[in-house]
Parts: sequence; structure tokens; C-alpha cells
Amino acid sequence: MEESIKTTELIKSKGSRKFWTIYFAILALIFATGKSTNILTTQKIIMLTGLWSVTLVGTITLRSRTFNLIITNNQYYKLDGESSSRLLRFLDVFFFFIVKGTAVIILKVFAKVETKNAHLIPKGGAIIIAPNHSSYIDTMILQATFPRRIIYMLFSKHYKTWGKWLYKSQHAIPVKENGVNGDALKRGLELLSNNGTLGIFPEGKLAPDGNLQEGKHGVGFLAIRSKATIVPVFISGAFDVWPEGSRFPRFFRKIDVIYGNPIYSDVNYINGKISREKLTNKVMDEVKKLSCLKDA
Repeated sequence: MEESIKTTELIKSKGSRKFWTIYFAILALIFATGKSTNILTTQKIIMLTGLWSVTLVGTITLRSRTFNLIITNNQYYKLDGESSSRLLRFLDVFFFFIVKGTAVIILKVFAKVETKNAHLIPKGGAIIIAPNHSSYIDTMILQATFPRRIIYMLFSKHYKTWGKWLYKSQHAIPVKENGVNGDALKRGLELLSNNGTLGIFPEGKLAPDGNLQEGKHGVGFLAIRSKATIVPVFISGAFDVWPEGSRFPRFFRKIDVIYGNPIYSDVNYINGKISREKLTNKVMDEVKKLSCLKDA
């Protein structure tokens, strides 16, 4: 019978000894860099130390069967269910806060993030958050600045990369680049019916030049079917930090996250193709208007 790897077994393994060596070497590098330069303050050194320690805990967690149960738990957005799944929901939320906290620390250490108009975010109900998409770190930036948990729709190809465990742990909904996405739309509607927050990049893909692209109609379809409130967002500066095609991020850049007025899919929109286009175009127009406020 397959058993989970215990912490003691992980520490005793050859691969683990190598990990511990690298772990302490990077800690020493963090302190040495902070002491010899003015780039890292004492506060940031402490944050980085904590972040690196979380990485160790995360590595051990990823080797456990409990984590596999968390990422396959499909009841994460429901309030009812059997008592046996309550523990999974608790662990799922706990792991989410670890991921969010890690994102906040990374952004505080390596970038200057400013959030504008956060008071416009609805306090409750189903929400579709619709930002522009120009950087690999857009999802991390939004989750770090948004008060509620965001479940993103992401292309299936991301599940084949090194970060697939993270996307699965956050229950990201895989979307095919071509063809009908019936299952993805069904999961999105189910999430919204439970007053969840769904993150959709209306442009569909990363902007190669950082400029706003034409919006796809999926955001309009989901909003009309679910009656969810759309929150337009513009992220400024993320493209300068980590654009498409760049292997490594550029640190210590300013990032602005600008939230816009909520858009309601009211009686002006019916469940038809023209209405989906009309609503999507309105969302993109609002995101474009927010882009003009980045230097305000």
C-alpha cells in the first residue's frame, strides 16, 4: 500500500540533505547581500528569511498525500457537505492563505505595489474580476491585492509546466485554447452560483507588447448566465517586471492595480451573441479608461 513520505524520511534522504544545504546557502546569501548593499533593508531580510522557510514547509507538504487530497477536492467553494470534507476545506483554505501570504511578501520585497479604488470592490455576491493581461505575475498581483479568493480560468498548457501543482492547489479552471470549453464554462458557472470570485483575462492571452488587446466573449457569456458582477481592473507596471518571453523578472519596479466601477449584467443584456459582445466591449472600454488613470 502506498504511504505518504514522513518528514523524518525526507530529512534523512540524500536528496533532502542536498536541499538543506541549498536552503542554508541561500539564507546566508540573503543576509550577506542585505548587509553589504543598501538594496535590502532589515525588514526585507526578515521577510525573505520567512519566505524561504515557507518554501521548506511547502516542499515537505507537496510530498504528502494530504496535499493530493486538497488539490483534488472539488467542494472547496461549497458551504455544505459531509463532515469528512470539512477538514479538506479547512486545509484548502489554510494552504490558500500560505500562498497568498507568500505572494504578498514577494511583492513587498521585490516591488512597490499600490492599490487604487479598492473601495469599489463589492462586499459580497458572485464576482467576475476582469483585468488586462501583460505579465506572468498578473494572477499573483491580483490575488495579493484582492480581498477575496480568486479562482482563475487558465489555459490547459499551464498544467504542463513546473507550476502545475500551484494551479491545481488553487483550483484554477483549465481552458482549451481551441474548441468548445463546455466543462470549463460549467465549472465557472457553478463557482459563481455559490457566490465565488472568478478571474478571467478577457484578452485570452498575454499581450506581447503590453498593450490592451481585443476582448473575447467568454466574460460576457458567464456574466449574463450567472448574473455576476464584473469588476474591471487595470494592472500597470507588471509588463516591465516580467513580460512574455523574459526568462527572469526585473525587480524593484512600481506596480499599480486600479479597480474600476462594477459592471452589472442587467436587463440591457440578454443571453445572446450580440449581448455577449456588447457586454464584453463595455468591459474592455472600462479597462481602457482605467489605463488612463495609471499616472493620475
